[in-house]
Amino acid sequence: MWLFTKFGFFSVVKKGTNDDLTIRSRTRSDLDRLRNHYLPSLSASRAHEGTDYPWRATASASALAEAMSAIAQDIDYANFKDEVALSLGKDRAKRYGRVWSALYDMSDDLSEPHPEGFEGLPWQQSASTGKAVAYGGVVIDPNGYLLMREVKNHFDGYVWTFAKGRQDKGESPRQTAQREVREEMGIEATILSAIPGEFAGGTTINRFFLMLTDRGAPDLTFGNRETERLCWATPDEAKSLIAQTTNSKGQQRDLTILQAALALLPAAPPLKRAIARRADWKSRFMPATRISLPLETRYSPQEMATIIGGFVPAVMEEKWFIFYEDGVLHCHRSWTGICIFRVHFKPCDSEWQAWQVEINRHPGQYTAIDEREDLALLNSLIEHLLIHGPVEPTVDGFAQALLQSTQPGYLGSPQVVGDLLQELFITVVEQRKGAIKKGASLAVIKKLSVIFSEDTEGYIRMPGWHSEQQLGKALVHCCNLDEGYCEGENLYCLVAEGLAALQLKIGELLSGFEADHNAQWERDALPQLNELHRFATAVMLGSNSVSHPNLTLRDFIWK
Repeated sequence: MWLFTKFGFFSVVKKGTNDDLTIRSRTRSDLDRLRNHYLPSLSASRAHEGTDYPWRATASASALAEAMSAIAQDIDYANFKDEVALSLGKDRAKRYGRVWSALYDMSDDLSEPHPEGFEGLPWQQSASTGKAVAYGGVVIDPNGYLLMREVKNHFDGYVWTFAKGRQDKGESPRQTAQREVREEMGIEATILSAIPGEFAGGTTINRFFLMLTDRGAPDLTFGNRETERLCWATPDEAKSLIAQTTNSKGQQRDLTILQAALALLPAAPPLKRAIARRADWKSRFMPATRISLPLETRYSPQEMATIIGGFVPAVMEEKWFIFYEDGVLHCHRSWTGICIFRVHFKPCDSEWQAWQVEINRHPGQYTAIDEREDLALLNSLIEHLLIHGPVEPTVDGFAQALLQSTQPGYLGSPQVVGDLLQELFITVVEQRKGAIKKGASLAVIKKLSVIFSEDTEGYIRMPGWHSEQQLGKALVHCCNLDEGYCEGENLYCLVAEGLAALQLKIGELLSGFEADHNAQWERDALPQLNELHRFATAVMLGSNSVSHPNLTLRDFIWK
């Protein structure tokens, strides 16, 4: 990166594997000014003679980012070259001027997708009826909620409707629609797709775009000479709002527009998996080193709706970030943000056609060179991540386990399980002392068996572990139960049998303590009961193979 400032000129690069950036300059004083006034963590300047940049220093990327923010805050001049002349002198200003002159007639060497006129749109330039044409936008948030506007003074019988208007001279359909949304709703919205079809109003033919905005972007109190206020609505709420319009033709038109817009969404709002937006993830631009290949793949409107939804990764294994904007599908690697594919779509009869794909060929970003493999990968992404992809956000297993482990009744927590089993230990001891009635321990076993085997209010079981195949099998082995007798039993019975065996073992240790005249409770009995409690807790958690390898209840005898 070249950085021209009023206090110096710099070239910023990354050398080797070190995370720091190397900041190079033609003069030592430029680096001094950068260090003294904006980047105090910049390393000492090192001479590097015989190269394009005789002086260089290093700094972290985050420190340079802070410095550049401060530099931007200090911009207080109207003309850069004049300020350079005042700050660094006329000679430096002349040098900068020669750079400016060399760039004066620079062409657009690397254009971004930006369809012009009616490119990629499903309409002819003029309406078939000869009526004037108006363009507008149906605005949604990422979950598919609709932004509606109330018409000022309910002009012409309209109460709640969408933003639309006629073209100004020289405007394209897209520019008209976005301007009308800006003027009548006070927001900037991104075009997702043209809404196929034309919708007749009283004096105009209306054409609409589906647009996307952040949920918090609109000011719902926004108003001007055309709009009274805004509101977010579900599809059913939007239908009710439109039904308040007394202009029957306009009401029917808006209901038809609403249905056509909803047909472009992958599911009925509110969407469980939000529509992907460019701002949802890191993304880097498609480099000039690329190839373009023609495509002829067609997609139904239903399939296209899932493509428009895009894909935001939720776990590390989901290696792609994909979003759709105005006819172009952008496919980025999620770990780096590198753009691998850009797929261009256009309406074709009653379907949509992917007609061209751009593929990254930057050797430092993407090393594949086989076009057939690239096209197979692209097809797999569209089919498996978009068309047949998940309809709900993917849950990170580790994050889910971490969230569950913080719940007060999570049965994967040693504290929760230990407290539950402690009730059985205390009950057996108190029952043996005669402090509570006989049969109390049986009631505790029944209660614990329900908690560990069934969905019980206040407790969360571990998926997979609390089953006959996992916990049940562990109890049969560790509690020395009869495998033939337990064959085919449900988890409740297996837990009850295991806890009953634990109850007997607690009784055996207490009998050993009572028969040992030299034994003391604190010194001898309590430690052995505590160790049995730790073992039982580990068995219920499935961690006994680590904490008590090769042990079963049979190994716990009075010592």
